Amino acid sequence: MTARVWDSPPEGEDGEWEEQGEIDYESVTGDVAVWGSGRSEELIRLGRGGMWRVRVRCTGRAQVERVTRDEGTAYGVERYVIDFWPKAG
Repeated sequence: MTARVWDSPPEGEDGEWEEQGEIDYESVTGDVAVWGSGRSEELIRLGRGGMWRVRVRCTGRAQVERVTRDEGTAYGVERYVIDFWPKAG
């Protein structure tokens, strides 16, 4: 997983993503914890609290399905990118 914090919406980042979604997010503290099978040790530091826009993209899900079916648990196959930027207005 890669997390990136921007001053404005990131542009020119299209690519081969299997899934993506975008939401509004409010951070009271300016820190974000990521949860998977448990809470990550590291926090994403936004720099300030407030309203943010968040886009999550992932790839490798189809490959995980295939590897899991054919070989067992797949590790390190999926790739996630999470972008944060301040919500305008």
